[in-house]
Amino acid sequence: MNGRSKVNGKVTPPTTRRASVPTAPPRRPGRRRKRANPLRKLIGFGALAAVIGGGIWAGKLFTGLTGTADPSTWWKIYSDPTKFFKKDKITVLLIGKDYQYDKNYQRYTGTSSRADSIMLLTLDFKTKHVSALSIPRDTRVHVAGNTGKINATLSADTYPGKGGAKLLCEAVEDVTGVKPDFYIAVKPDAVGNLVEELGGVDVETIDAFEYHDNKAGLHVKLPKGAVHIATANDAIGYARYREVDIYQRNLDGSPIATGRTTFRLKPREEIAKLNQCQENGDARRMVRQQNMIRAMIASGKKQFYRARPIVEMAFKQFDTNLERKQLLAVASLYRATQPDQVASATLLGEFEKKKPFFFIPDRRKTEAMVQWLVNGDEQAANRVTTVAVQNATAISGAARRAAELLRDQGNFDADYVKEVSKQTETKTMIWFTKATNKPRAERISKLLGGGTIQKDTSPDTTGTLKEAKPDINVVLGSDLAVHLGDQSALR
Repeated sequence: MNGRSKVNGKVTPPTTRRASVPTAPPRRPGRRRKRANPLRKLIGFGALAAVIGGGIWAGKLFTGLTGTADPSTWWKIYSDPTKFFKKDKITVLLIGKDYQYDKNYQRYTGTSSRADSIMLLTLDFKTKHVSALSIPRDTRVHVAGNTGKINATLSADTYPGKGGAKLLCEAVEDVTGVKPDFYIAVKPDAVGNLVEELGGVDVETIDAFEYHDNKAGLHVKLPKGAVHIATANDAIGYARYREVDIYQRNLDGSPIATGRTTFRLKPREEIAKLNQCQENGDARRMVRQQNMIRAMIASGKKQFYRARPIVEMAFKQFDTNLERKQLLAVASLYRATQPDQVASATLLGEFEKKKPFFFIPDRRKTEAMVQWLVNGDEQAANRVTTVAVQNATAISGAARRAAELLRDQGNFDADYVKEVSKQTETKTMIWFTKATNKPRAERISKLLGGGTIQKDTSPDTTGTLKEAKPDINVVLGSDLAVHLGDQSALR
C-alpha cells in the first residue's frame, strides 16, 4: 500500500515515525568528554600560512635572482648548471677597478679607471675545482702596439678607443698564454658596499697598519690579529693598503702642508719603524684581497634567507659579459665549495730596479702555474711549490741532501736552511700553509720516507713577492736525518 491508508474514504499520508535516538551510556566516574583542541587548528593554519608564505617568498626570490627568466630556468640552474655553458671549464678574469680623479683631485665615475687587482679564476665544472691566479698590477705587457703596466690596459685614457676589460683580457693572455672566456669588473666601492650588506666579515691581519687616502676619503686604522670589519671604509682600506703613511696629519686626516706641493714628514725613526710593518707590499695586499673574498663567501653562505638583497646588491657592483643566469648557475654549482678548497697563487718574478719599475714574471714558473691552476696538472704544482728544509738535529748535511732529493725526484722548488734551533728534535714535521698544498706535503712525506704532516696556521710575515713564506716547511728530526746526513760530524 506504499504506506498510505484510507480513513472514511479519504487517503491520509503515512504516519510519521520518529527515529529512535539511542541514549548515551552512563558517564563513568573521572572521564570527561573530549573537546576540539583550538591549538591544533592554530598550528594547522600556521603551517598552511608558512607554506603559502614560503611559496610567495620563494617566488619573489626567484624573480629577484633570475629576472624575467621562466620558472624552468631556476630548476635548470639548480639541477644542471653546466647547461648554460658550451664547455666543461671556463676562465673568468676578476678585475678590481681603482678610483679615478679629475684635475682637481676629485673622485668621479668614468672610463679612465685602472685595474687595482687582477685575478684569473678557473672553474672546472666536472671536478668542481676552483683556482685563482693573482697577477701583480705592475706586470709588464705588450699589447695594442705599446709596452706598459698591465693595470693601465683597463684605462680608456691610456689606450684611447681600446682600453677596457677586453684589452685587459688580451694583456692577461700576453702574460699567461690564457685568454679569459669571461670577465667581471668590480667597482671601487663594491667590497665596502657588499661587506656592509653582509653585516660585516671576519678577517685577520699579521700586523697593525694605518691607511689614509684623502682623495678617496678613506682613513683606516686596524689592529693586529682577528678583526671584524663592519664598515665600507675599513673593508676598502683592508683591501687597498700597500705602503706606510709617512706624512704628519691634521685632525681631519689631511697632511700638514709645508709648501704648495710639499707636506711635513713624520720623524725619520718613526718612518723606519713603519717600514717594518709586515702588511706592506703588493704580496700582502693580494693575500688580503683573497682573504676578503673568502670571508665574504663564508658570510654569504650563512645568510641564504637574505639571498635576494645580497644578490641584488652584488649585481649593481660590477660590469660583466656573463649573463645573470650564467652567474647564478656558477653560484649553484659551487654552493658547497669551502673557501679553503680554492687553490690560489701569485705570479712569481722580480721588479726592475729602474723606473717605471715593471714586474717581470718568471716565465718558467708562470708556465708551471698555468699548467697547475688552469689546466689542473697537479705534477706541475710541485715546480711552483716552495719548500724550506731545516735540520733540527746534530747530523751534518741532512737538510741539504733532503732538499736535493725533493728537487731531483719531486721537482719541488726546494732549498735548505742551515740552522733551526739548538734543541735536537726526534720526529720530522712537515708543515703546509694552505689546504691545497696538503697533497704536495703528502708527496714529500713519501719521498723522504716519513714525517708527521700538519697545517701551519701561523701568519705569513713576509711582505714582498720575492721573499714569500714557503708553501711547505720541513723540520727534519733524527728519525729521518739519520738516513740522509753524515752522523760523524756536526752540521
